[in-house]
Amino acid sequence: MKIYKIIWSPKARNDLQNIHFYIEYYFKEKSTAKKIVNRILNYISNLSYLPEKYVKLEDWKDKTKNVRKMKVNNYIIIYEVDKEKRASLYFTYFS
Repeated sequence: MKIYKIIWSPKARNDLQNIHFYIEYYFKEKSTAKKIVNRILNYISNLSYLPEKYVKLEDWKDKTKNVRKMKVNNYIIIYEVDKEKRASLYFTYFS
């Protein structure tokens, strides 16, 4: 089985920190923030083994790219699967 390396974009890292910060400080829910971030990280780590498990975005601006999305709670994770470079992670979220 081919194992893909997850490459985080700077925006992805920043978005994940913002999710944690928002839940912990605005809702005063430190344990919930940690649980949600851990759940997101778990889903992302599973992309190493099954990167094409989730829905391909057919309407993505660049049709040559294999861009997919997965939903974790109220968050949508956008990522690209590149057969040579492995999986690159972009991150968008909605609450």
